[in-house]
Amino acid sequence: MKTFVLFCLYLLTQTFQAAAVQDRTFGREQQRMKVYQGEQVLILADSAYVVSMMQAQLLNEKLLALRQAQEVNNHLLLTHEALVKKLQTIETKTTRLLHRIQLDHQLVQVQLMALLSQLDQSIAYLKATNEALATNNAALKQQLKTMDQTIKDLRKANRKLAWKNTREKVGIGVFALGLGLLLGST
Repeated sequence: MKTFVLFCLYLLTQTFQAAAVQDRTFGREQQRMKVYQGEQVLILADSAYVVSMMQAQLLNEKLLALRQAQEVNNHLLLTHEALVKKLQTIETKTTRLLHRIQLDHQLVQVQLMALLSQLDQSIAYLKATNEALATNNAALKQQLKTMDQTIKDLRKANRKLAWKNTREKVGIGVFALGLGLLLGST
């Protein structure tokens, strides 16, 4: 009898427990559903996950951290894109500057070659002029020597004339004195 009473009590508890359980349905259009201990869920969707409240809270915290990391990542991505644009601008300017430097270098080379050519021509002209001046100087030195010799000869001839004139004057003076003495004594 005791076993019968225990058996009946067991059946009664099972019946009340089954009556207390609610049946719930998780369909394809639902994204989430909160169920409590003892509830039965009929899953009509392809699949479903069942997690505890603690796990759900942990997952929500992880999702929040993921969203924050995504926001930081998006901010860093925008910063990266801005830096890439600046870098491209700098690269473009650097390329232009390098191209200008190369063009300037080529222009300087051409101008330097033209200047060297002009200097070579000027040097050749100056050498020819120096040779002509050296020849002219040699001819002028020869002419100066000839003129110096002519001046010496003219001075010599002038001295000879001066002595000749002096001798003639002395001779005329002696002749006039003699004539004056001779006429004065008569």
